[in-house]
Amino acid sequence: MGLKEVEQDILRKGETEVKAIILEGQREADTIIAEAKEKVKEYQKKAEDSTGQLLSQMERREKAAAEFDIKKGILDAKKALIEEAVRTTRQPHFFPSFTSRGRD
Repeated sequence: MGLKEVEQDILRKGETEVKAIILEGQREADTIIAEAKEKVKEYQKKAEDSTGQLLSQMERREKAAAEFDIKKGILDAKKALIEEAVRTTRQPHFFPSFTSRGRD
């Protein structure tokens, strides 16, 4: 085997090793990329779940606040009616027979 043949053999082996190293690196990169994509999907799902829970919480709070405001409005209206009724019945001309009986 001559020097030229030895040189060609070394180059072929080197090229084969380089191709194997590149192929192994590509596989490793593909694995890393796939893992990263999976982690991104998990993060997005967690973020969506968290956002959904937060929105549900906010909706429940808004609904509770609206219900409270409605109940408060109804109670305020009832209170105003009762106060008006009491104020009206305390006027002397409302029950004149009661006021004259007490003086008889």
